[in-house]
Amino acid sequence: MASESSSKPSSSITEFPTRPGPSPLPNIDWISNKGRYYAFKPKLPDANDDDTQDILEFEATGTLTRAFLQAGAKSHTIIANIGRSEIDRIKSIIRSVPNFQERGYRWPFDGMDAKFTSKENLEDPYEDIWDARHINLHDIDARLPLSADDLEEGCKVFVEYTISPYSGKKATPNVEGFNAGATLQLLSVGLLGRSDRRFDFESPRKKRRMAS
Repeated sequence: MASESSSKPSSSITEFPTRPGPSPLPNIDWISNKGRYYAFKPKLPDANDDDTQDILEFEATGTLTRAFLQAGAKSHTIIANIGRSEIDRIKSIIRSVPNFQERGYRWPFDGMDAKFTSKENLEDPYEDIWDARHINLHDIDARLPLSADDLEEGCKVFVEYTISPYSGKKATPNVEGFNAGATLQLLSVGLLGRSDRRFDFESPRKKRRMAS
């Protein structure tokens, strides 16, 4: 990966072959900045040099495994089971980062669970949670806000995120090193459906066991 000492962001364009199915892998222009790579669409030949490009956003659906979205956390985090095929897709995108090396890479996955994190406004509960039921998911104006309490383990979620690979760092006598890896930076969470399972956490000792 590119060195952090680079005076200006560097670029590497990765073109993925098209494939059948609804979600072909995108062509990506990887831009290096301060030890991280950021995904952008390749610049069009007729684009204006003054136009500002936004970082590519990605989306996934899955089942919520755990959520840490309250105020005061080190990061706002959700862990969701997004399935093997979607994880393989994300890995294919990340493997296109310049100078990628598989050995020792720090993937944001555990089995079929993916970890999405945000480190913005940690003094407050995570706010970008919305009701994704019965609406066009891409109609921003149709999204009604929800709170972290509306998300429970086992519910179906729609996650918007960006992919941010980072460079590794060699250890020195005074500083611990680390391997290269990638972060899935959380942008928003939409609630697609409640869990089919219902749980009663009342103590069994407190429940009536005989008819009165």
